[in-house]
Amino acid sequence: MSPQANAIAPRYVRLSGEIADQAILDNLRAVFPEARIVHAYASTEAGVGFEVLDGHEGFPVSVIETAGEVAFKNRGWLASDSGRPAPHFVTSAWNTPALVADDGFVETGDVVERRGKRYYFSAGGMALSMLVA
Repeated sequence: MSPQANAIAPRYVRLSGEIADQAILDNLRAVFPEARIVHAYASTEAGVGFEVLDGHEGFPVSVIETAGEVAFKNRGWLASDSGRPAPHFVTSAWNTPALVADDGFVETGDVVERRGKRYYFSAGGMALSMLVA
């Protein structure tokens, strides 16, 4: 974090695309105590999957257990089904499925581990983006 960070006072900080561990979330809270801090899971293949609003790393098991706009399965990694996967990423040059499993879920490759009532990312191919508004 920049020493100039205290010169701004955002109302909203959103992390998307990279694992938001507890140290990052706690530091953001310390620097921007009045901001709403959210981290979200999104993928190129399926779009935004879910947001985490509670200030904790990982995500609640309810994300997988409850069907939402995007459905998820835990296969040791996340598999998602949004009904709108980017065709370029799920179809090879020969027009055969490349990332879609037999059940229609896109294999994200993002490794997750369940611990208690949360899932935690342990590896994955997510890229960092940050929006401060």
